[in-house]
Amino acid sequence: MYARSTPILGGMSDPFQPAERHFGVTARTLAAVRRWRYPIVISTRGTLVAEAPYLSILQELDSVVVQFSFSSTKDEAARLTEPYATAPSVLLSVMERLASKGVPVTVRWQPFIPGVSEGSEEFVRRISAAGARHVALEHLKIPVETGSKLWSQIKGRIGRDLRAEYHAFGARRRGRELILPSEAKLPTILATRGAAHRMGMTFGAADNEFQYLSDTKCCCSGVDQFPGFQNFFRHQIGYAVRESAGGEIRYAMITAEWSPRAKVDRFLNSRSRVDGGMALNGHIRTHWCDPQGSFTPVSFFGVTARAGSDGRYPTFSWSPTGEALWTGAACALTSAEK
Repeated sequence: MYARSTPILGGMSDPFQPAERHFGVTARTLAAVRRWRYPIVISTRGTLVAEAPYLSILQELDSVVVQFSFSSTKDEAARLTEPYATAPSVLLSVMERLASKGVPVTVRWQPFIPGVSEGSEEFVRRISAAGARHVALEHLKIPVETGSKLWSQIKGRIGRDLRAEYHAFGARRRGRELILPSEAKLPTILATRGAAHRMGMTFGAADNEFQYLSDTKCCCSGVDQFPGFQNFFRHQIGYAVRESAGGEIRYAMITAEWSPRAKVDRFLNSRSRVDGGMALNGHIRTHWCDPQGSFTPVSFFGVTARAGSDGRYPTFSWSPTGEALWTGAACALTSAEK
């Protein structure tokens, strides 16, 4: 594991919650990361990250990225949807302090809430001024449970029925969430990417079907632009779609990429497990070959149905719309690299 140095990506819980002051679990973890010189991505909405002793530890790490998530950079808008979270103005100040000390800082605009979040230009301008070097965008996914107390509270505060608005846009249900159609997301994605480029930042598309519009290759996070993060996990369908460069999409593009050999079924929910169990690459192959699945290459915007076969696995192609988006993304990335 250490020899491979696949980055640790923390995002399921905040390591700088108030309880950290008492238990110090994050402090001990960062000390171990420092000792082993291991790459780590920290996701937080806390202020403790910029205080002692954490700031000095972060400065001593060889490979670290701290990412902050926002629905808005405006305190008044954020109070409507997340009144118990740290105010955006405070987080922007924390970002600025970290960036001034040489700690790489990125932002996840997650979720972007139509009609509540500000426009792309304003959002990107404010996070850029605070030192952000990358922004990833993901649209709000609405829970389908109508009895959700939290959802009822949000609806009352913003004075709008976003669920009804999503249905009017043609939102579809995936699992327990309502998701906007791709066509409704695309204008904001392109606007945010353009704003990021004008500010000298990189952009990441965190809505799964648009991952290939990201400027960097590691999904939407952008961490692979920083030293020490080159060994991110590549044996995944999104990486194969991106590597196609608008041409034929083949499983052979990721066949040689490393994947853990141990069975992973005990880490999956009951709907994802298979009889007998299999390693991660087995699950990826299963999704690749499932014509009705939710995670095949066809789930990416602009990718068409099977184009043929490479003798073992189906291949996929791009629609004219997808090709046009790819060309635009490639041109923008080429300009940024220059």
